[in-house]
Amino acid sequence: MAYKVLVVDDEPSNLHVMRTILQDQYTLIFAKNGERAIELASQQRPDLILLDIMMPGMNGYEVCRALKNEKGLSHIPVIIVSALDEYQSEVEGLKSGAADFLIKPVSPELVKSRVANLLGEARANIMRENYQMVMNQISAVAALKNNDVEVATPRIAELCEWLSLKYGLTRSKSEDICLAYPLCSIGQLWEDEEDKTSAESRSLLLLSEATKGFASVAVTLLTYKTPVGTVLVFPKSRGIKFLKSAGW
Repeated sequence: MAYKVLVVDDEPSNLHVMRTILQDQYTLIFAKNGERAIELASQQRPDLILLDIMMPGMNGYEVCRALKNEKGLSHIPVIIVSALDEYQSEVEGLKSGAADFLIKPVSPELVKSRVANLLGEARANIMRENYQMVMNQISAVAALKNNDVEVATPRIAELCEWLSLKYGLTRSKSEDICLAYPLCSIGQLWEDEEDKTSAESRSLLLLSEATKGFASVAVTLLTYKTPVGTVLVFPKSRGIKFLKSAGW
């Protein structure tokens, strides 16, 4: 299914330009004022919004702030499109919650590139949130099976993320570690204890192939799983030299 893009502009000629640029790749929705834009955003739930600044009634800044204040709409990325070629206009747009800024007359290639990039980022964020829910569920089921009083894995995962940031890893790599840590408990979910190791390995392999990200980190975490009090020596290429074991 094609991504849905809401284009908001009071000038029909500008709407036509955006239609020409984007209609082959996306499902387009059009609004000619801010009030209608908010209404359509609530009804249609677009994946991205291209928003003009200068419009009768609500201007683009006001519309953007209203969207960002709505819980069900605040996640939608907004690109401000303006004829105001001023630094302050761009700053105001970003302050209102916009993710990007384009100057009229727009470049077709630039519009396509900015839209594609933001939609890719939005999709990645949604996937990461879904992965997080799955990982939390794994932690909860493992804790229940072990009769644990507390589901401690999410807290330890957050600690791992914090430590990895302190030791120099990038934000994305640190988030992968946070998501990967609950997979260390995946072997506890298998009923057949004799085949637990091979079943766990198969699960990790499938997850690694599917995600190409956080699940692959779990293999590293399991490799360095040691008794409490020992020191874990991570490869320097991962940005961590030494890390005190927290009971892995």
